Amino acid sequence: MRKDDWLDGIPKDWEQVPLKYLVSCDNSGVWGEEEGILEKNIPICTTAHLDKSGNLNFDEMPVRSLSMEEYEYYRLQPGDIIVVKSSGSGSNIITGKSALFKESMPEFTFGNFLLRLRPNSKINPLFLYFFISSGITAERIRRMVSATTYPNLRVEEYLLSLIPLPPKEEQDEIAAKINSEIERIDLANQALKNQIENLAEMRNSIITRRVLGRSK
Repeated sequence: MRKDDWLDGIPKDWEQVPLKYLVSCDNSGVWGEEEGILEKNIPICTTAHLDKSGNLNFDEMPVRSLSMEEYEYYRLQPGDIIVVKSSGSGSNIITGKSALFKESMPEFTFGNFLLRLRPNSKINPLFLYFFISSGITAERIRRMVSATTYPNLRVEEYLLSLIPLPPKEEQDEIAAKINSEIERIDLANQALKNQIENLAEMRNSIITRRVLGRSK
């Protein structure tokens, strides 16, 4: 059985499985027509609408129209993962950045420079998302595209990448723990941003008072 040096040290009861056996993959999305022309209007996510942290900018997504057949096929389902397959430059590689579609998110579909991974029953979608967002995957992609002028994802090679596969219950536990830690960090980050904004307002207030000759 093929092994990957990147995964040395994982527990002995974990498998190493090629990504293509854990997902169905749509190699490209859809762009549709101008809003109102076809049966269904829906926002389309492009490479510009997801950042390296997996955050999605819903407000900026263009609304396009699709046929009902296209809508049913390309609309995202909870657990779907979208991945940038073609964008950036050799000095700014954003190929491989990804986002997970969650039930709480507004409906949207994905454009031509993204691919969709739909995890099967063998793997927890959140666990898979965390792995393909990890430093290991980022380094794999960096090496994959380092010799090319345009850092496009080699999809077949990407799908052959080995994924660590714990037993399902352990996947669920790991994903839940990582998610809890990320939520804690995000809350702390937001609190820090709020504090910085408050300090900036205080600074501006002090400057305003002083230039107007007020001592208090």
